[in-house]
Amino acid sequence: MPINQNIKAKLTPNQNLLVTNYQINAASIMLGDLFNVDATGQTDGAVIIYNATTSKWTATTQVDNINTTINGGNF
Repeated sequence: MPINQNIKAKLTPNQNLLVTNYQINAASIMLGDLFNVDATGQTDGAVIIYNATTSKWTATTQVDNINTTINGGNF
């Protein structure tokens, strides 16, 4: 992901930097760029499912967790 050269911040009384403005190009962000998403298993038809053991969303084509319920709605 490209580094933004237009970051605005101010120094707090405790000598910490507080970012007041940071802009990114949302078109350049991929799902796998998020810190809690493991998209390494992404293939055609994959979905992401939360894994409480790893505290990450994981790409998978298999839904085999007993705690998962899929509700397709009413038609």
